[in-house]
Amino acid sequence: MYRKEDVYSIKLWKLDHFLATAIEFRSGESGEHVYRIHDITEILLRETPIGAGLCGEEITQIALGAVLHDIGKIAIPDAVLNKPGPLTAGEYEIMKRHTVFGCRMLEKIPQFRESSGFPYAYDIARHHHERWDGRGYPDGLKGDQISVWAQTVSLADVYDALVSKRVYKEAYSFDRALDLIQSGECGAFNPRLLDVFLEKEREIRKLYQS
Repeated sequence: MYRKEDVYSIKLWKLDHFLATAIEFRSGESGEHVYRIHDITEILLRETPIGAGLCGEEITQIALGAVLHDIGKIAIPDAVLNKPGPLTAGEYEIMKRHTVFGCRMLEKIPQFRESSGFPYAYDIARHHHERWDGRGYPDGLKGDQISVWAQTVSLADVYDALVSKRVYKEAYSFDRALDLIQSGECGAFNPRLLDVFLEKEREIRKLYQS
């Protein structure tokens, strides 16, 4: 028999995935994207030293929060969200606002405010585009000012975007994606996080096998 808290967690999980899949559908991307971000985040935090200090339940809540990293995109106009080509500077500024929209939306959902996973989901939604060198958005956080869970989701999100087909690009090969990540062309990441990611990348590739 489920405990009351187990039933609540199941309901919250279903709501997480309903909202996340709705966002993916609107943006023309596969709903599998959010499941992979969940799984990559969990692998890196549970199976490598980057998750040291986090208990199992915290990692579970963080992985659930990762599912909603892009919830703010629901407030981005279709012409920007689904543009089949590079964004203009003005359009990019609009797109960047999904981080702030996302955390504000989560604040307005009672089920999330009352859950133990809310702080993680809020932080991930707002800060998964921050960069280790301080040149990210929306708050310009630098280094360890960025939580380890937001850092992890950021890297998972970049990797998945590179190896997946999007409205504005074809999928890159896994090896090409690794080259782009390691060269810094796709952002600046915590060197320790990069090291453990590279150790686990062959395992992570298996998530993409049909």
